[in-house]
Amino acid sequence: MFKYLLTLSSIILFLYSCKEKDVEIPSYIFINDIDLQITDVNQGSSRSSISDAYVFVNEKLVGIYDLPATVPILTEGKVTIKVGGGIKQNGVYTSRLEYPFYTRYETEVDLVRGEFDTIHPILQYTSATKFSTFFEDFTNSITFENGKNTDDSLAFITDPTIILEGPCGGITLEGDNKRRFEFYTPTISNIPRNNSSPVYMELDFKGNIFVNFGAYFNDKIENEISFVLPPKDEWTKIYINLTDILGVHGSAKNYNFLFGYSKYTTSFTGTAEFYIDNVKIIHY
Repeated sequence: MFKYLLTLSSIILFLYSCKEKDVEIPSYIFINDIDLQITDVNQGSSRSSISDAYVFVNEKLVGIYDLPATVPILTEGKVTIKVGGGIKQNGVYTSRLEYPFYTRYETEVDLVRGEFDTIHPILQYTSATKFSTFFEDFTNSITFENGKNTDDSLAFITDPTIILEGPCGGITLEGDNKRRFEFYTPTISNIPRNNSSPVYMELDFKGNIFVNFGAYFNDKIENEISFVLPPKDEWTKIYINLTDILGVHGSAKNYNFLFGYSKYTTSFTGTAEFYIDNVKIIHY
């Protein structure tokens, strides 16, 4: 009996020892944030909202991480690390993807097991990225057009307590006689209309109301609301996917992308405020 117990104990110790030896100590990469670098003034603002890091080691995807991120890597020595920038599509937490218009950051790191290396990825727009002729940063004039059914017009805002990087656009609806607004882009026709080619609108916004976003088609005869921009106390960057709506209405001869709000359809009773800046449409 004693011999049996001794043998059993030896087996358990051996298996435990094997498990201990099988545990690999990883090397670590720390990424606090990822920034965007503008390479041409025609690309507009460098503001971004990159929420995730797509990490590749020697061309192999090792994981997708919320930022800031500590990335364990089960190897050591010199490796090539690439990092792609992930975004929340349409501002939706559960709709994430690597943004197709950003390059991947690349660097060589000499990894040591148990030690940390910090990298700061800086991305750029890919060389194939095209910027629509519509571009609005409210520097010199307002290119947005106001709708017929609006109680106030989009205006220049220069209040330093409100603006982001300079003058922005804004609408304030105060009182019972101002209850709705609508403004839209100039007519746009020179963008891809098939679902295989991504098209996005980037912009910064803030406000205290829910604002409809959608599009007019065929000289503003038809329209469709795609989704709603939620209230935001702070300036928020959003990447709006236009690909699907353009694909569904691919036969339309032109488009106007619209923003709208009405107190008639909400229970909101205060002064409605909405501000917008750095609007650009990009595609391949």
